Amino acid sequence: MAITCKQMEPINTILHIGYPKTATKWFQNEFYPRVNGIFFIHRKDVFKWLAFQNIFDYSPVETLEHFVSTTDGKRLVICDEIILGGLDIGFGSGEYVCMMANRLKETFGEASIIIFIRNQHSALESVYGHYIKSGGTYSVKKYMGIYRKFTRPFHDYHLFNPDLFQYNKIVELYARLFGSENVHVCLFEDFKANPEGFIDQFSRDFNLSTSTHLNFEPQNIKLSTFSVSLMRFSNHFTLKNTVFKHYFFSIPRLYRVLLSVTQMLDKSFFTPRPFTLDKGVHSWIDERFRMGNRELARWVNMEKLRKYGYPL
Repeated sequence: MAITCKQMEPINTILHIGYPKTATKWFQNEFYPRVNGIFFIHRKDVFKWLAFQNIFDYSPVETLEHFVSTTDGKRLVICDEIILGGLDIGFGSGEYVCMMANRLKETFGEASIIIFIRNQHSALESVYGHYIKSGGTYSVKKYMGIYRKFTRPFHDYHLFNPDLFQYNKIVELYARLFGSENVHVCLFEDFKANPEGFIDQFSRDFNLSTSTHLNFEPQNIKLSTFSVSLMRFSNHFTLKNTVFKHYFFSIPRLYRVLLSVTQMLDKSFFTPRPFTLDKGVHSWIDERFRMGNRELARWVNMEKLRKYGYPL
């Protein structure tokens, strides 16, 4: 008789799915590897077994069987924003996000879903900085689709889609699949304001404990306005990681030199001015996300969203 996912289903699995730019790298590198009594699935295995499996070849049973065979009976934890698409691949019209949500449900059955969200104003500033750091050359408006690069819709299909940050849609999708009681929405701003206190409460809420000291230093440093401008120009001469760009030709090793130079310059200025979006883009963000954020009332305290400047 064939083994089913239900028969292998691990107990109290945690699926921490992002968002990108909400300290997921800190959780991946600093927190979960130090939690006692869990088996934390590393990124290379998330990529290999979950994120980039061909849809025709993917097997929930084989995937879960692989993970369970390596856990030694421990509680399974996955933390990776690639489940929501990351930032270096296109999202289409949401097909990848929906595919991954259904893939997780088919594979893990019951699980606790953890979703960190962040004020779209600061989130998208960070997203664009990441894009530039990854080798991008498009302007903010072109990258975010405020105006499109191509006239035919299918040409834009695999470009970055800011609708990924319609948090209510993602939360509702996972609530339908895993049940509302199993979906937990956390605010990045709460974590940033008081990391130690937040993690103490977070650990109690999810029955997690660490026996070693945690380093709360940020693992991603925001680029300055100068560095964004310099890198965006210089990225025309390096291929690098993203295909959403224009470049003339690629100069070997330029990217590494460029990244080192911008980091040195940002540190050398006494108070480098961090990159920010212009007023027009902020107005667009307000209009784009206001209604969706209001739909989060059943998941998040609206007063907190207002306090942290979310579009409402």
